[in-house]
Amino acid sequence: CLFGVSNILKNGGTLGTSIDFPKLNNQILKMDDLISIKIDDHRWFVIAKPGTAINSWNSLVKQDRLTETSTALWQLHDVLSGLPWLSMKTSELFVPQMFNLDCLDGISFNKGCYTGQEIIARTHYLGKQKRRMYLASCRSPHEVEAGDSVYVREKEQSIGQIVNAIRYNKSEIRLLAVLQIEHSNSKNIVLGKASDVPVKIETLPYTF
Repeated sequence: CLFGVSNILKNGGTLGTSIDFPKLNNQILKMDDLISIKIDDHRWFVIAKPGTAINSWNSLVKQDRLTETSTALWQLHDVLSGLPWLSMKTSELFVPQMFNLDCLDGISFNKGCYTGQEIIARTHYLGKQKRRMYLASCRSPHEVEAGDSVYVREKEQSIGQIVNAIRYNKSEIRLLAVLQIEHSNSKNIVLGKASDVPVKIETLPYTF
């Protein structure tokens, strides 16, 4: 079983009176038949057998006063952290660098053979990266879907696609979008070719 733990406190705070949680991002700790992995500054994954997972969660609820929340809240924090999730609609559209995986320790350029290695390594070593993933926001009563195209107003050709999108509140949506770098500073980015819904580029918690 796998479950996520989030401890988003402005003034820090302690977490893990019943589980040892790693302190460094991407660090893994193993305690008996339970594994914990730090994802970012405030979140961890816990992997364990069903019985152990249930007992561990009950301990966190009792000792650390954690409460169960929705999957949508976890997905929102994925978006805000700049962590992409691939879907069927976006499959085979991007190489790892477009997903910023090279900035997230999500790809090793020292690894042996793997699918797409040649183009991925060439992009890395020659520095010819034309697209990157950006955190953005927009205001729309309608849902935004993965794979939707993004445009610069009055331009015919799309400049990118939506990777993930999640509603932040009733009117605002936060999203991750792979865009052509040359257009990423434009003030005229919109959703859809005929749309007048502006897209505002926000600040990612990491740099390229």
